[in-house]
Amino acid sequence: MLGSWVETGDILVGKLTPQMVKESSYAPEDRLLRTILGMRVYTSKETCLKLPIGGRGRVIDVRWVQSSKTDETEKTESIRVYILQKREIKVGDKVAGRHGNKGIISKILPRQDMPYLQDGRPVDMVFNPLGVPSRMNVGQIFESSLGLAGDLLDRHYRIAPFDERYEQEASRKLVFSKLYEASKQTANPWIFEPESPGKSRIFDGRTGDPFEQPVIIGKPYILKLIHQVDDKIHGRSSGRYSRLTQQPLKGRAKKGGQRVGEMEVWALEGFGVAYILQEMLTYKSDHIRARQEVLGTIIFGGRIPTPEDAPESFRLFVRELRSLALELNHFLEGSLIEMKQKFSSMIDRYTHQQLRIGLVSPQQISTWSKKILPNGEIVGEVTKPYTFHYKTNKPEKDGLFCERIFGPIKSGICACGNYRVIGDEKEDPQFCEQCGVEFVDSRIRRYQMGYIKLAYPVMHVWYLKRLPSYIVNLLDKPLNELEDLVYCSVRMKGNFHVRFLGGGGGRSYPNFYFARPIDKKPTFLRLRGLLEYEIQPWKYRIPIFFTTRSFDTFRNREMSTGGGSIRQQLANLDLRMIIDYSLVEWKELEEEESTGNEWKDRKVGRRKDFLLRRMELAKHFIRTNIEPKWMVLRLLPVLPPEFRPIYHIGEDKLVTSDINEIYRRIIYRNNTLTDLLTTSMTTPEELIISQEKLLQEAVDALLDNGICGQPMRDDHKRYYKSLSDVIEGKEGRVCETLLGKRVDYSGRSVIVVGPSLSLHRCGLPREIAIELFQAFVIRDLIRKHLASNI
Repeated sequence: MLGSWVETGDILVGKLTPQMVKESSYAPEDRLLRTILGMRVYTSKETCLKLPIGGRGRVIDVRWVQSSKTDETEKTESIRVYILQKREIKVGDKVAGRHGNKGIISKILPRQDMPYLQDGRPVDMVFNPLGVPSRMNVGQIFESSLGLAGDLLDRHYRIAPFDERYEQEASRKLVFSKLYEASKQTANPWIFEPESPGKSRIFDGRTGDPFEQPVIIGKPYILKLIHQVDDKIHGRSSGRYSRLTQQPLKGRAKKGGQRVGEMEVWALEGFGVAYILQEMLTYKSDHIRARQEVLGTIIFGGRIPTPEDAPESFRLFVRELRSLALELNHFLEGSLIEMKQKFSSMIDRYTHQQLRIGLVSPQQISTWSKKILPNGEIVGEVTKPYTFHYKTNKPEKDGLFCERIFGPIKSGICACGNYRVIGDEKEDPQFCEQCGVEFVDSRIRRYQMGYIKLAYPVMHVWYLKRLPSYIVNLLDKPLNELEDLVYCSVRMKGNFHVRFLGGGGGRSYPNFYFARPIDKKPTFLRLRGLLEYEIQPWKYRIPIFFTTRSFDTFRNREMSTGGGSIRQQLANLDLRMIIDYSLVEWKELEEEESTGNEWKDRKVGRRKDFLLRRMELAKHFIRTNIEPKWMVLRLLPVLPPEFRPIYHIGEDKLVTSDINEIYRRIIYRNNTLTDLLTTSMTTPEELIISQEKLLQEAVDALLDNGICGQPMRDDHKRYYKSLSDVIEGKEGRVCETLLGKRVDYSGRSVIVVGPSLSLHRCGLPREIAIELFQAFVIRDLIRKHLASNI
């Protein structure tokens, strides 16, 4: 209604968005009506337009705008509400002139206390003189002086830029002449004083004493900017947190917390305030249990406990590293201690030495993911590419959100809907015998991982594509040749069986790698020799053999493609022999004299550098007890479901993480390859090889999308965000949520001077102080019996 007074949070435009209720959330009576009458239950969600934080005023106009389109589906309408706000000027508001001179209002005085001129008139504003030379613009001085002269003489003046080309100091002479003229015509000698032209002496409004130095007096154009302190001041004690990182939200509208960034952390480290830094990065940020205990301790008394486990952002970072088939290890007193799955203890700040991110074995990946249910069943493998059932809206069994693998969605409630008290030993059993879901806290879905058993080994793209390539260094082969093996991109002329057995053909097949022969097993040549003496020629028998299921067994033993070929070569490496041979070759190259050919000398230098890197890499594998074949994956870890959520927006609309979509593609392609290798008896070998390539590309998109060239996209041609994209970069996990965090009990406003404060003190606005010390206010209210409970 026009003329209404509105405050923060008042509803300006009422709106209800209809939403269809899922069948699983129907009440019993609604299910009965739907069954008998076929009625569908609808509900609505409030999406009203409300006045934002800090707004208040009177409604002066409301406009309803409708589109002129005839199509009902394309019609749009919008409602605009115009509110008149009257704000008094406050300390912290921003003002500016027309010459880059700007500043913050630091003090507001009564008119009688302001400095006054020699004719008794008080001045309106006093600017800090340090703001004049810092702007390096004398236009503000000319405007001020000529404004005073023009006001007294009732004239307008114009000064052209770069007028020094007409005469030296032309602008200064013009300004002084006009001030002198105004002084003579108005009979005010203080306007132009020969001892200090352009300046005048003013007096203190409280004491009446003159200031020591004359100052510039004038009438410039000053504008109050939209940057007002009422729109910037904000404080937070506690509130809502991010679902992913458990840190306070961002933004004043969401009552978010301020961020202690990287440079603030460095500053605190430089001052050596370790306990303040620990408090900000744990108690006041993303440590769930610690922040709850601190709040209770402050209100009810007691000693603040020391956090023993790691904050949520660090746990999230570790889970994302594990999804990349990496592990974060730390060293204590010279010994390697692996991070426990639930991080029962933090790294000791006195004995901690260093952290290391390294490769993990398939057995370790299995340990992260597998768990044994009380009935002895082992779960952990994700075999289905589904998320939630479209009718029941419950997680699919053995899918990406399976409750048997990752834990219950609601604490103590299984997939069947049964409830058990968590941690009650009297309740037996501690898992549902029907659905196999354990009765545990739902927060386990933030930590419990799964795994995908790959039908064929897949190369970890980091160690192949990242420079310098570890696999290239170890195998001493060109990168293009290894890529041909992994992605089956280079084809050879002729049928693959005819090519190796002597013959011709028109089809093409990828490169192969001959594996080391296994004792007491028929080799390729032995197979050929057997077939030559059969009645039917071997040229007709071999094609039949290579299109049957026995081809897979034969190929794995004799010639490998894809990631399996790289894994076989890495498994056959002798690291100590690599060090010895590389050292001998390096010494031989070192003893050679220069050839005088710059190109050949550079080639020798590059080879020597390569040998040094190869020896260092081999020593690292030996020293850390890591096997090179772990760079090829047989098991793919699956990120916990809470870190790749799915949100319901509106009616039958879902917003899902890109990681879920890539996992679905991997599972689809892996299941297809498994079917081709196990069920089909006459599958052509080129179809199997093509499916292996698709599986490799899908895993590459999960680990580092786009590193191999063309990135994987969705139906709208948008790039999928991979695990590497989540971690790296300025907005990645390390820089955004680990090196700096958003914190509770923080606020912001405009900084102004406080002459009455000491150097080590800081003044706070009353509203921010009440918000920041909310816990202490509640404690005093309870202690003084002014409130029994808050």
